[in-house]
Amino acid sequence: MWVILMSIMVMRVTSNVMAYTSTSLMITNMAPSRADLGVMNGAQLLSMSVVRIFAPIVSGSLWSWSIKHSFPFPLNSHLVWTLSAMLIAVALKLSYRIPESVNKFAADQLKPIANAEEADD
Repeated sequence: MWVILMSIMVMRVTSNVMAYTSTSLMITNMAPSRADLGVMNGAQLLSMSVVRIFAPIVSGSLWSWSIKHSFPFPLNSHLVWTLSAMLIAVALKLSYRIPESVNKFAADQLKPIANAEEADD
């Protein structure tokens, strides 16, 4: 039993790291110039932190509400899991709309900062 649990935890942690890394790479690849990288990465980290703050509060409240009342299937104790699955399905569908232009190596494609040549002198 412990082997199965540890295997699941390793997959969970690995998936979490891969998700954050791939999100950071996509955001970096979408930057129009090197000067915008800081703002874009800061906005990404801010939004991820806000979601990590409010997600447990919202899901915990929804779960408490769903077990407090005796509603049929979609609104019973499975409500949080149903909503999570729906959110994942929507995110998957939206991921197919990401343009192919994002699939590039960012360091080769970014426009240089305007005064980069002057800063080297």
